[in-house]
Amino acid sequence: MTLLTAALIVLATGIAHACTVFFVFDGKLALAGDGEDWIDPNTQVWFVPHTEKNFGIVYFGFGTGEYPKNGIRLAQPKKKIDNLFEMDPTDAYGFPQAGVNEYGLFFGGAATDFVKDPNPNKKPPLFAFMLDRILRTCKTVKDAMPLIVKYDFAMAQGQILLADRSGDSVVIEAGNVILRRAGDHQVITNFRKSCTPDDAVTCQRYKFVDALFTKNHAFTVDLARQALQGVSFKPVPDSLRLKQSGTQYSVVYDLTNLKLHVYQHADFDHSVVLDVKKELAHPERAVKIGDLFALHSASVKG
Repeated sequence: MTLLTAALIVLATGIAHACTVFFVFDGKLALAGDGEDWIDPNTQVWFVPHTEKNFGIVYFGFGTGEYPKNGIRLAQPKKKIDNLFEMDPTDAYGFPQAGVNEYGLFFGGAATDFVKDPNPNKKPPLFAFMLDRILRTCKTVKDAMPLIVKYDFAMAQGQILLADRSGDSVVIEAGNVILRRAGDHQVITNFRKSCTPDDAVTCQRYKFVDALFTKNHAFTVDLARQALQGVSFKPVPDSLRLKQSGTQYSVVYDLTNLKLHVYQHADFDHSVVLDVKKELAHPERAVKIGDLFALHSASVKG
């Protein structure tokens, strides 16, 4: 397994038992949401500053507060494994599970089943982590589409939701399947919508979020918070792995106003709100999400 392939599979599985990602747009407000469920409580946010060659980025993922060299660390299992859930969680430290750049271009990923042919159209490789390249060089989904259409996304399993502050969004599934949004919201969990008719969807998390946004067409940060709260669960001891399995963190991305509402351990009564532009005005750094709450004195119901 190559370094890049391992990294993409890590992203595809979302390092999670169950992840929920969504995007909503009502013509005024563009919001994305990402709930990250896994067995490792070591989570972090890190800030890749703007340079002459790339846009500034805020990434979320796992780690102990160490900034990865060059802003991203590709994950690679230390030993051969048959099941990706057997991998050491530290193998993914510094590898982004979701992120947003200074122009409000967002991505989040979730696990799916494997596909037999991950590159049926024989697209050429990009020789770089696609999503990092997109966030560093693209302002919108439209800007990113030439890369997505031309190059192999290199996913044998999983899917990515890409969205921007203009209201555009797209899902890229394993096998280079591209799904444009129909309606005012788009949701991914752990099945491929391209091969699952609406009446065959069984994922309760998908049903809950989809129903919530179908019923409410005026979108707010609080409604997005409710969506993430409804699919989260408190971390509990996992005796098989001696870790804390549950929702480690959740984020509502206000792409319109470039504000990030961060929640930890399925506690949605308290949040930390990050201003993307202010945070990216500082040098590169990584902060443990737990320390983030201590530093910012978590607000209530935000």
